[in-house]
Amino acid sequence: MTGEVSSLHAGASLLQVQQVQTWAEFPESRATSYRILWTVNSMDKNMRQLFVLPPGSAPNPTFGQNCSGYSVSFPEEMLLLTGCRHFYPFASSPGYQPGQPISATSTLAKNSIAIERLIINLSRECRNFHSGDMLVPGLLKVLLVSISRLFQQPESPAPENDDNRLFQRFMKLVSECGTDRKGIQEYAAALSVKTDVLTETVRKVSGHPASHHIYEQTIRAAKQAAISSHASMKEVAYGLGFRDMAHFSKFFRNKAGMTFSEYKRAYQIM
Repeated sequence: MTGEVSSLHAGASLLQVQQVQTWAEFPESRATSYRILWTVNSMDKNMRQLFVLPPGSAPNPTFGQNCSGYSVSFPEEMLLLTGCRHFYPFASSPGYQPGQPISATSTLAKNSIAIERLIINLSRECRNFHSGDMLVPGLLKVLLVSISRLFQQPESPAPENDDNRLFQRFMKLVSECGTDRKGIQEYAAALSVKTDVLTETVRKVSGHPASHHIYEQTIRAAKQAAISSHASMKEVAYGLGFRDMAHFSKFFRNKAGMTFSEYKRAYQIM
């Protein structure tokens, strides 16, 4: 029988913790949610597995139906709120295969009690959550940090050619700029290449124009500001280098799928 479901809601579902008794009871994947699955072999309680699943991915179980445990699911907004968007394996990274668990190795065994207690505490605090209480995001961050330490991040493969090297340097620079929104010309100057060379290279390697990657970084910064502060749309827009409020409003709505105000109502919990 499926255990109690603990949920944290604002205008949208932000976090859900569910206790389950068999593998079949674990919730199915959702296109917009990250999932952490904690499983214990029903035949041997010392056998545990930990899955970290990005949106839309499915696990590869080895215990079959003979397991119990917990499912923790949350949207990207919780990674933004906790500042854990870059934490491996929650952030995509070369070499990570979604669905592959960490099994009951010595590393997991030493941390298993702490991980399970964090999940149980997270479930309890979700039920007792009050608006403005940052204990739940704090517990989630501790859980994400603890889990990230169990996964050994693989080294990025060496770029095979000059195009890949330039693309990786560009993406690193975009990530490092944070809220400092720059145009493609500024990135080209910082990388000591011509603008048209950078534009063509980024599209060739990634299949997307350079503006796509810049806008993705910008919308994440805008979302993070919207849900982690009480800043107005004007303040967030100016902080990201926008001077035209209508332009920022349209940009946010197109990228987030809702207006700035709707997004704050849906995801802000402070």
